[in-house]
Amino acid sequence: MTETVLDHPQLGPLAGVSLPEGGIQFRNVLYATIPQRWQHSVVADDLRVHAPAGKPYDATQFGPMAPQPDGSISFDFGLIQQTLPVEHSLTHSEDKCLNLVLTTPKPTVDARLPVVVFVHGGGFFIGGNAWPQYDVRQLVKLAAEKGRPIVGIGLKYALSILYRLGLLGALASSELTPAAEAGNFLFNDQANALRWIKKHVASFGGDPENVTVMGESAGAISVWMQFLKGEPLFSRGIVMSGNTRLRQPQPLAIGESIYNELLKEVKADGLPVAERVALLRGLTWQQLIALPQNTRCYPTIGGGFDELCWEPKKGSAQIASNLEWCKTLVVGTCELDGAAMVPTFRHPDAHGRLRSSMEQAGLTSTEVDEVFAFYKLEQDSLVTESTGVHTGIVELASDVRFYVPVITEGRLSANKNLHVYHFHEPNPFKGPFTGRTGHVLDVAYTLQTFKHLLPAASQAVSEAMGQYVIGVAHGDLDSAAGQPAGSSSTAAKLVLVWDTKHQRQVLSAEEYDRTFRRGSGELLERIGISKLIRGLDLFQGWAI
Repeated sequence: MTETVLDHPQLGPLAGVSLPEGGIQFRNVLYATIPQRWQHSVVADDLRVHAPAGKPYDATQFGPMAPQPDGSISFDFGLIQQTLPVEHSLTHSEDKCLNLVLTTPKPTVDARLPVVVFVHGGGFFIGGNAWPQYDVRQLVKLAAEKGRPIVGIGLKYALSILYRLGLLGALASSELTPAAEAGNFLFNDQANALRWIKKHVASFGGDPENVTVMGESAGAISVWMQFLKGEPLFSRGIVMSGNTRLRQPQPLAIGESIYNELLKEVKADGLPVAERVALLRGLTWQQLIALPQNTRCYPTIGGGFDELCWEPKKGSAQIASNLEWCKTLVVGTCELDGAAMVPTFRHPDAHGRLRSSMEQAGLTSTEVDEVFAFYKLEQDSLVTESTGVHTGIVELASDVRFYVPVITEGRLSANKNLHVYHFHEPNPFKGPFTGRTGHVLDVAYTLQTFKHLLPAASQAVSEAMGQYVIGVAHGDLDSAAGQPAGSSSTAAKLVLVWDTKHQRQVLSAEEYDRTFRRGSGELLERIGISKLIRGLDLFQGWAI
């Protein structure tokens, strides 16, 4: 490993790693510090204070992840149905986890290259920028080879930037922070990462006025939330398989109820406020993440972070006002995104529970019968041995939680620079969903990290998907006429489809729904997406 030292004018000298394929990678770059548990982070503008006296800041080793259960990476590999070697140790730290990984082909101020920031998913309670499947170096390499270089940044879980997770990232109570600032430590961490990039990326060769944020799943929700906040910290957003209804931000009252549950769990509810807060802050992070509330702690509405309004007039205004400063917004799905939720579908009487949950959510018996017939839920033969789950339930969750919200988002925007894609490339790796397109597969293809393991036709798709994202970062869609690249029709909003035969198609939204989703969008919208989401919340145990 060859070290390269960059003398950054604000941050101080940093020692990075010269990559065999070209370029330099700076790892474990601290972008913010955490004053205390459940306090908002502060941007780190001088790394000299975090380096030995007279020595450069060591950015040669991957940094620690935010606290999370051991083995989280295995769940993520399971979604892709293929592992990659992990060639370094994966560690955790509560107070040193706000770090990013930055890969650049040319660390000079005059380079002014587009910057791509990756925000990885994991339900807001797992994820890491030291995970090999989310290393942006191969995407940076591809961009350089195609003559369209970029600077790639990874924040653990978001942007190949790390941010706080679970209870440490989202616990909301006015006993911890003022009500107006309660919770959302994770979103504020992400915003601080973007502020750090604005201030400091130029000396790494990046253009602070040309930043594309790309997020998947919970990372996609994060991109939406940063977009809707309206602070112009980036130029373009790519939202992959995630929307604000997927993990809905909750009113502060819900956060307070989870906080009170937590107090009872640790037997602190009878103590004076100062003592119980001190007790919570005194618990180890290992104790905290082992508690059931860790995976039930969602972001909070407030502090400038508000979800997308699905009422047409207000929602359209939200998107339109923010597309005045955000040049392009791309939203997309994978065909079977619901595959990520399989563990929540396993019940002794799944069909009975699903039916009662849907009826409790307000569907009529006739509407439930329609849903069951459409997804063939009465055919027990479609319960797979490998998952123990009916494939129709996976398809239903994919359509309700991921696909139909994209229809709504596209309809809310009359702006020419909101674009839609759908990914149907068959997964070639062996597993329960071989031949289907599960959650996160589009990211695996885009970042090129699995390209060497793919068959030839799929390698071509991987490279094309990578070039698509590189093109977005270079502004290819900024002035498009409201349609995907290559489209000539302006009669209706069109969608870009990566189909099952390793090709790209451009279709109307209606034609796509009929051809690739069997008309599920039309059916589910007629029944009512809010009722269907509520029904799935009840079925999956997500209802609060």
